[in-house]
Amino acid sequence: MGVVQIEQSELDTLRNERDTARTENAAEKTKREEAERATQVAEAAKATAEADRDTAKTALTTAQEEKARREMKDQRLAAFGSGFQDKLDRMPTVKARLDEQAGTMSNEDWEGRLTEVEEVTAVKRDAKKDGEGASEGTPPASNGETFTADEVASAGVLGSPSTNGATPPTEIQRQGTIGKLASVFSGSKS
Repeated sequence: MGVVQIEQSELDTLRNERDTARTENAAEKTKREEAERATQVAEAAKATAEADRDTAKTALTTAQEEKARREMKDQRLAAFGSGFQDKLDRMPTVKARLDEQAGTMSNEDWEGRLTEVEEVTAVKRDAKKDGEGASEGTPPASNGETFTADEVASAGVLGSPSTNGATPPTEIQRQGTIGKLASVFSGSKS
């Protein structure tokens, strides 16, 4: 290797350029590292925003479904006739179950449940109270009168241990007696 001679001013200029290049290189490296950190922060913020969006979407969907269930429940329960509603008011357990099921059952299951309740109560779902004009084919609703155990026993419709060997009445006889009693208590004539 040989020796090259340059002036001090050129050497100082070369050293300044070298130091400037090193400084610029370090600054660029720092900028790149800062940009990488900013990218990571932005990606984390994006992931958080997406998670928040998904949570909000789920909450909105849940709220809409709950609203639809409440509206369906209100619509189904409002369709009951006053006579049917009156009968349900005297059957709190059945009424509570229907109230609970009205918003959750499918249409087919709801129809089946109402048919079941109509059979048990002997009142159609669209039955009106007496005096409101009953729907065609709907049995009249009860006036809320019930027979005491003494009234039923005195009517002899259930048979009594004190029949002294007499034959208990048949089912048809019982139904006829109950029908007559219902007519008497409701004030109608048969």
